Order: sequence, then structure tokens, then C-alpha cells
Amino acid sequence: MGRSLTLVFACLMFIATGCTANERARNFGGTQTIDLPAGKKLVNATWKETNLWYLLRPMQNGESPDTLNFIESSAYGMMNGAVIFIEHAAAAANPGATQGKK
Repeated sequence: MGRSLTLVFACLMFIATGCTANERARNFGGTQTIDLPAGKKLVNATWKETNLWYLLRPMQNGESPDTLNFIESSAYGMMNGAVIFIEHAAAAANPGATQGKK
């Protein structure tokens, strides 16, 4: 019995570590966090098989970064996955670089 339990545990660990974060979040539940590039806004996200695709656009002046949650709602409420997208403001230009010498 102990040997069987060890074998099952080893197989589960192999499966869990052999999956990408996308696959774990989608197939086994859990959460994946994606830090988007600075100055980009999330437009849409979708799965294609085990790959997560997301559409970005440039952040417009006056827009602030958001944190968006892409959440699975499974039929039985078990093993729901989530992907959290974190937007970041564009780096401010160096104010000293625009000043000329007098």
C-alpha cells in the first residue's frame, strides 16, 4: 500500500511540474499572474487548446493601469482556474533629458 501511494504521489508531482502555468491554471484550477508590458492595456484574452492568447493595445494619455481577472466558471464549480493580468503605467520620460544647456 505504501509503495502504491508513493508511486501515485510521484506521478502527480511529475504531471504538475511538467505542465506550464497556462495548463495548470486551465486544466487543474489555480491562478496564473501575467505582468503586462508597461504602457499596454489588455483588450481580450482567450484559450486555444493549452495556449493563452491575449490582445494588447497602447495605453492612451489619461488612462490608468488596471488589474483584470480572467476567470473560468466550470460546470460543477470545481477546479476553477484564473489568470490575473496586471497592467503597468508607461515609464515617465526623464524630465532632465529634455532640458537644454544654457
